[in-house]
Amino acid sequence: MNRTLPSRGPRTFAALLLAGALVSTSAHAATLPKPLPHRGGIFTQKEGKIRLSGYLSLPKGAGTHPGIVAIQEWWGLDDWVKAQADSLAAHGYVVLAPDLYAGRVAYDQETAHQLMSGLVDEDVMAILRAAVDHLRSREDVRAQAIGVIGWCMGGKYAIRLAASDPGIRACVMYYGAPLTDPAQIRNLQASVLGNFGALQREQSVGRLPPRGGKGRMAADARLLRPRAEARLPPRAKELMRTYEVAAGILWNGSQVLIARRQSGDHQGGRWEFPGGKRHAGESIEACLRREMLEEVGIEIEVGLLWRALTHVYPDRRVSLYFHFCDLLSGTPTPIQCDELRWIHPAQLGDHHFVEGDLPVLPDLARDLIVMAG
Repeated sequence: MNRTLPSRGPRTFAALLLAGALVSTSAHAATLPKPLPHRGGIFTQKEGKIRLSGYLSLPKGAGTHPGIVAIQEWWGLDDWVKAQADSLAAHGYVVLAPDLYAGRVAYDQETAHQLMSGLVDEDVMAILRAAVDHLRSREDVRAQAIGVIGWCMGGKYAIRLAASDPGIRACVMYYGAPLTDPAQIRNLQASVLGNFGALQREQSVGRLPPRGGKGRMAADARLLRPRAEARLPPRAKELMRTYEVAAGILWNGSQVLIARRQSGDHQGGRWEFPGGKRHAGESIEACLRREMLEEVGIEIEVGLLWRALTHVYPDRRVSLYFHFCDLLSGTPTPIQCDELRWIHPAQLGDHHFVEGDLPVLPDLARDLIVMAG
């Protein structure tokens, strides 16, 4: 059965992309197509005068698909951005995430600031337009169904790319500076969803101004500032430290392994899926193998990425990557945790989990129960 998205015109495509931006919010999951197998990898190609490189994620299956340009945060084209591309590809989109830092990734704020400050807007826009041109030229992409999504720094470029190209049908921006130039706003034809923290008043842009002379909105959607993101202290002057954390879903066919954090740790005493923070220069997969050996004394094979999300605590932001994994050798032992338990997935809700893991528990319990038959 062909599960590519139906061609129902720009408004249907825009609505699906706007819904896809909320893919990790369970209340909106029903609006998305069912996940498809997908494949992602590093992409390099000459597009006109631009040497275009980045991460390309493709849905598997025949036919043509909508295309999305995904624009990185100030950290660079890291595993989190690639996971977002894979998530969208799994729902039927061809996703291209251009690498704006030419292979460099930041792991601290100072480096991220230096890399972002080194960008020239005209050069960035040329790269992004080349990415759009490439998607339109592909045989597996519907040229009339192109969207753009960007996070933080990428949000700024997402809305500007949409304003520069009337053929872009949908734009999703997470933070980023909104448009203020009336001429740019008049050129904007895309449906727009902007997500901002409720306490971030300087970004309270409300609705876009009317399109000149026609009395119509420049976008179908409100620029939203959801309360779910309002966890930042209102007078915070420092950007929070970001951690990337790998978490292992170790499943024996009927039970899943969980670990109780040591009492002195952040969120100490709560349960989690074993894993830990990624070191600089380390892949998420290598991080998970190391952490499972250090924390519970086992060697594993890292499997598919099941879910990726970002959770904001009052003092830190944590990007979480949940991978299925297989036990290769050893017996799980609580080395760097207070306790380990094998539990049935229906029991996940009976344990007091760390806040970052809570959003995935219902879906994981459902998927594991299905796997158990």
